[in-house]
Amino acid sequence: HLIGWLIIVSIGHQLYLEFLQARGNYREYFKQVKNYIDLFQLFGTLWIVITNLLNIPMPDLAFQRVLACFIVISQLAKIVLDWLRLFDSFAFFVSLITETIVDIRYFICVYFILLIFLGLAL
Repeated sequence: HLIGWLIIVSIGHQLYLEFLQARGNYREYFKQVKNYIDLFQLFGTLWIVITNLLNIPMPDLAFQRVLACFIVISQLAKIVLDWLRLFDSFAFFVSLITETIVDIRYFICVYFILLIFLGLAL
């Protein structure tokens, strides 16, 4: 239980830092996709830890594992992209990749919906 409470305290501190970033100019804060990813990581982790600490079977174990998998993948992607931005030769490519992903976001949504429909049908 001690590790769970340490995680909750750490996430509380990180949420406070996110609040400080958003407090100055919240419109600019919510225009950046990486802030949504940060909030997803923080609230998703907080939800998983609290439900496990309190033994609340609100989502079943399979859903918690899938959510944890998405959280870890998003954290790793953020770490790699931030690490690549440290180098001048990679900074342009990272910007190009992120702009491309933002530009095709509607196609990605439609693609995932089609995958879900095919998965449900099969």
